[in-house]
Amino acid sequence: EGYNPQAEAAEYLTELMAVDREKRVADIAFNAGSYATGCKTTLTGENQFSHANSDPLNTLLTGLDAPFVRPNTIVMGQAVWSALRRNAKMVQTVYPNANGNGIITPEQLAGILGVDRVLIGQARANRAKRGAAPNIDYLWGKHLAMLYIDASATVSSRLTWGFTAEFGSRSSGVIPAPEKSVRGSVRVRVSESLRELVVCPDAGYFIQNAVS
Repeated sequence: EGYNPQAEAAEYLTELMAVDREKRVADIAFNAGSYATGCKTTLTGENQFSHANSDPLNTLLTGLDAPFVRPNTIVMGQAVWSALRRNAKMVQTVYPNANGNGIITPEQLAGILGVDRVLIGQARANRAKRGAAPNIDYLWGKHLAMLYIDASATVSSRLTWGFTAEFGSRSSGVIPAPEKSVRGSVRVRVSESLRELVVCPDAGYFIQNAVS
C-alpha cells in the first residue's frame, strides 16, 4: 500500500542518468584536450600535492594566472582533496602558528585563492561491464581543474569555459507493453536532451596527476 512502482522506476532511472552525466562532465573537465596550450601542466614526484615536500599554493597561484580570464571555480576529486587539505604548507598558510598538522576547509581554500567556490567530486560508480566482477571507483580522478564559469553565458554572449546545452526539459512517461506479462505491463522512460560543451579552452587551467 502506498508503493508506486512506476514512480520508483522513474526515480531510479533519473539517478542513473545523473551518474552518467556526472561521469561525462568529469571526463571532459579532466581531459587535457579541453584546455589551450599553456593552460595545463602535469605534476610528478615532489611536485604532487600528496608529497610531503610539495608546495600546492605556488602551483595553484601560478595556474590561476595562466588563462585568458582568471578562474572562479576549482574542481577536484576526493583523492586530491584528501591530500591537499592535509598538506603541511597549506595548513600553515591558513594557520601560520601551526606546526603543519591539521586540515583546511574548502571555504578556506577558496578564500586563500580568491575564487568563488571549490567543488569536490565524491561520486563513485561501477566501471565494470555487466556480468563482470564489480569495479567500484571514483568518477573524479587524481586531477584538478580551475575554471572560469559564468552561469549566465549563452551561445552568443559572455565568456565561460564550458556549459551544458539543453533542448527542452527532462521528461518521463510510460509505454504500454502488454506482451511482457499475463496481466499487462508498461515500460517506464525518462529522457533529456543535452550536451556538455567546452567553448573557451583558454578560460581554464588543468593540473594532471595532482596526487600520486
